[in-house]
Amino acid sequence: MAQLLISGLEDGYRSLLIMNKLNIIKNNIISLKNYYSKKISLDNKPTYFWLEPTNHCNLRCIMCPNGAGKIEIEKGYMGYPFYKKIIDEISEYASTITMAVHGESVLHPRFFDMVRYATDKSIKVLLNTNATLIDKKRAELMLDSGVASISFAFDGFDKFVYEKARVGATYEETLENILYFLKLKKEANKKLPYTVLSVLMLGLNDYHEEGKGAFLKQFDGLIDEIRIREVS
Repeated sequence: MAQLLISGLEDGYRSLLIMNKLNIIKNNIISLKNYYSKKISLDNKPTYFWLEPTNHCNLRCIMCPNGAGKIEIEKGYMGYPFYKKIIDEISEYASTITMAVHGESVLHPRFFDMVRYATDKSIKVLLNTNATLIDKKRAELMLDSGVASISFAFDGFDKFVYEKARVGATYEETLENILYFLKLKKEANKKLPYTVLSVLMLGLNDYHEEGKGAFLKQFDGLIDEIRIREVS
């Protein structure tokens, strides 16, 4: 009897997930139609959300208003019940959330619970991170969390530029964190999360193409995408 009850609950949960996915697909189709029709009055619900688990950050990056102390907003952590309420409310039509605005989301004590709760509701989770906190333990948790994509912000091809931009971080430690995670993912033969190395060229120092090439070569066969952006 108990097994039949459990089986019934599982079937009901699967049906709910399928219904959510169908609603998300329907909403995305409506969104695309509205976009290509250049509608001003929209009848679709938002499909993409940015959520910030915390606006705390462990770095003081020179290009970040938060790190530079230019944002006068009280800092804190989103309560987990409140987060679940948000996910529950948007799960019928949201396809994706990005965890990042001004803070380092991995700082949140329930970060991995947050990722799992969203993915269990068929919502893809994208993460932007400075990677300083992704040690070996967190790397394993991250790989199993269900996060769909991770963008590692690593601004500089050498120690001087990186540490001048990412104040409070250590070049060698952060690079080791990223490479360890990428190798762990490769060894586990997992396609997800999709991984991106994001490098913002801040013009802090001239660099040689040889140094750039040697730096990027470390990611051969490990990273899915490398994005290098120039500050204009």
